[in-house]
Amino acid sequence: MVLLKDKKLIISLLFFFLFCLIAIVNHYSLRTFFDLGMINQALYQLGNLQNPLFTLGIDGKDMPFLATHFSPIIYLYYPFFLIFGHLTPTLIQILAISLAGVPIYKLSLLFLNNNKTLANYCLIHFYLIWGIYSALAFDFHNNVIGSMMVPWLTLFLFQKKNYLLIIASLLMVMCMETFGIWLFTVLLIFIIYQFKHNKHLNKIALLVAFAALVYSLLVINFVMPSLQNTAQNLQFGRYSHLGGSLAEVFLNLIKHPKIIVEGLFTNLKDKSFAIQKIIFLLFLFFSGCFLIYKNPLFIFIFLVPLALKFLSNDSGLFGIYHQYSIEFVPLLSMVLIFGLNKTNFLIRERLALACCALTAVCTFASLNFSLGEYDYKANSSFYKPVHFKPGLDLGSVKQSLKLIPIDAKVSASSCLSPYLFQRRYLYHFPIIKDAKYIAIIKNNRSTWPISEEAHQQKIDLLKKSGLFKVISDQKDMIIFKAKEN
Repeated sequence: MVLLKDKKLIISLLFFFLFCLIAIVNHYSLRTFFDLGMINQALYQLGNLQNPLFTLGIDGKDMPFLATHFSPIIYLYYPFFLIFGHLTPTLIQILAISLAGVPIYKLSLLFLNNNKTLANYCLIHFYLIWGIYSALAFDFHNNVIGSMMVPWLTLFLFQKKNYLLIIASLLMVMCMETFGIWLFTVLLIFIIYQFKHNKHLNKIALLVAFAALVYSLLVINFVMPSLQNTAQNLQFGRYSHLGGSLAEVFLNLIKHPKIIVEGLFTNLKDKSFAIQKIIFLLFLFFSGCFLIYKNPLFIFIFLVPLALKFLSNDSGLFGIYHQYSIEFVPLLSMVLIFGLNKTNFLIRERLALACCALTAVCTFASLNFSLGEYDYKANSSFYKPVHFKPGLDLGSVKQSLKLIPIDAKVSASSCLSPYLFQRRYLYHFPIIKDAKYIAIIKNNRSTWPISEEAHQQKIDLLKKSGLFKVISDQKDMIIFKAKEN
């Protein structure tokens, strides 16, 4: 009975259950993709005492796992992988999001005069933000885990718990190579805010901020190019129109600031109008960012994720979908909490409730309408019966996958990779290379990066090639095996 009276716990458990309905159902319905597959493959290789290898690239190149995104945090996942197997990354992502509600609630109490009603509104607002649902609907990515560290390290900063701040910061920078730069801006802004209001300068936090910045710069400019065996970091391919290195990009933006303005509404690759960017900015505004005028300094905590999103030549990053909006989830919560802190007591609760309602409308729109590329509505419509219908004969598909020996080299459809991780070499069809088996979903669920028509043509060519024989041809999946010489 005591637990039922704890509103924050009820709110958190309800959203945890909702998140499970999205992510776990998608995973078991084969609606996840190669991002999850590459993590499971890396964890499997760790268990075999191998240096994790990334082999699922659509360019057909193999490279060390940490050369794709520098995410050494995966080493911390392995003990859980021994227990939960291929479901591990999905569970970790759900837990990371759900538990981030704890510091959101505590920060709300800290800055809103211990008002539990307001704290509950802020907690609901956080869990409602569309960036969470687009990330869970897509797949797994370590930037979700890193983003969920922001509320924790912010709480520890203002509680002056420096040892916990260091741990949270370390976990965050271990998630992705760029997160040290973002962490630097976040900590620096909150340190300035703290000093401005109570004249306290947290020198430890300042040291952590600069250490994180140096770490990211070293990893981006030296460690990753070394792992990739290239002169320049391959991740700069998305920003090649701005320069070939981080320094070149930075200098180019300083010399030509109009690029930043153009980046707000156009695709810098071809100068075409990008409606996805306008939609994203509107979603930001109505989900709480309209309160940023209360703390204009907070604009700077948005700069790194906004730059990575809007200056890219990859249109998949521009809008509200995928995992590319998750960084803005904790930032919107910070804007709301600190904005309410500077709002008249008499209207705080009404304003918080209105913000929750507007955010809910934005999220509902993102789940029900196509507002950008690759919206994955079927993956996120947890409130519709169709979400619980996999659209495949799962029993037949998973039984047929048992025909493929563990550790055999395989080329597979993207949605099969999270289940075919138990091998050193796993390729993303239509990449075949030296694969001994090819497993393809036939219903066009995951034909990326080729069209549905090209996908069918590839299957037809395999049947006629004489190099492979069909060992299983079901309604939803076909499996080929290489003929022996």
